[in-house]
Formats: sequence, structure tokens, C-alpha cells
Amino acid sequence: KVESGEKTAVAGIKPYELITHVNGEPVESVEQFQEKIKGQAEIRLSVERMRQGRTVKIRLNAVEKEQKDGE
Repeated sequence: KVESGEKTAVAGIKPYELITHVNGEPVESVEQFQEKIKGQAEIRLSVERMRQGRTVKIRLNAVEKEQKDGE
């Protein structure tokens, strides 16, 4: 889900885009996605929508990293 004002929206992720890779590694589930972003300061997401692919960089701050680590 992309929410207005969140880092994903600011980075240009659009609703219905599929995240296929995190930092060049394939992801096939929410669990894999969460594991791959854990502890990262910056992530590169490969996204796909209607057979069009692109890469988006997102900077995570320390608070978000701590929240993700604590889940």
C-alpha cells in the first residue's frame, strides 16, 4: 500500500506497482521483503507495472530501521 507522504510515495512508487527486487535480490513475499530491508540505510527497489520496469532508491532513517528491527 502506498500512502501519501510516506517515503515510498515521495520516491515515486505508484499503486499497483510490484516490487520484484530489493538491492538486486529477488523477493516473492512480504516476509522476504521485510527481511531484505531490515537494517538497511538505503534500498534500491526494482518495480514493475504493466510490463514496464524501473528502479527506485529510498533512504530509510534510523527510527524506521529500529522499528523494523523490533517487529
